[in-house]
Amino acid sequence: MKGTFVLLALLIGGAIQAGASKSYVDPSYGKVQYADILKPAQPYRLKLKVNFQLNGKPHPGAEKLLMQQVDRVIRASGFAVPVPEGEAATDELHVVVNNVADIGEAKRKGFVTGSTFFLKGSTVTDYYEMEATAVIGGKTIAKSGYKHAIHSTIGLAKGPKDIQGTTADEAFGKVVEELILNFLGDLQKEDLSRAVAAPVAPPNPVAALAVQASLTVDSTPAGADIEIDGTFVGNTPSTVGVAPGSHLVAVKAKGFADWSKTLNVSGGAIHVSAELERASQ
Repeated sequence: MKGTFVLLALLIGGAIQAGASKSYVDPSYGKVQYADILKPAQPYRLKLKVNFQLNGKPHPGAEKLLMQQVDRVIRASGFAVPVPEGEAATDELHVVVNNVADIGEAKRKGFVTGSTFFLKGSTVTDYYEMEATAVIGGKTIAKSGYKHAIHSTIGLAKGPKDIQGTTADEAFGKVVEELILNFLGDLQKEDLSRAVAAPVAPPNPVAALAVQASLTVDSTPAGADIEIDGTFVGNTPSTVGVAPGSHLVAVKAKGFADWSKTLNVSGGAIHVSAELERASQ
């Protein structure tokens, strides 16, 4: 039996069928959180490539949105920084997401759902599977078998009490986020020389005295670039060491106005939170 996949229609502007009102991210699949990802001392610079499929066949209409979500999660993880189009990079990440639109095929591939509500016929379900291949430091690491699902209510149907309903695009973003984090959790188990940042001793006592403060920068939304005195140092949220003196801290994200603040640092722990505003069209 074919599913009526409302979510994909909502996301890429196709025909909206059956009047879906809310979407619910299945709670069965998200295993890894941002806090579980070990940040390397220097984030990897990855060339991103994505492909979206519908029942295993190319469906490029959804790839722009998929790229935006993958880019967002990679930045927010602190594991890597996506390289802008046109810039060279030796490391890369290729993500393929397949929307399994055939219910029978989804069951055969072992998809499960985390709430009995979804078995009552009050929803339509989008099943997703992901495979990803990373090339880091000349080493190719391919992983597959990542699964997820989004359930959307039909018309006036009520959603489950134990799961928060959201919009179609937010649900899709959450699914991509959990799929990518699950992959990164597996990736960091591989033998990557920079995957776990080991403490590095300062070259001399003078250098040790120079870094007397820790600066924590977070932002809304997360995953923005952090620059200190014009030098990229990571993505929000991050904590970095800074020397005493005056420093210009800038937080930048695509689609948002740049945020900046000058800090006079003397020592201790400093926390800066940047509320980014949408850039004017």
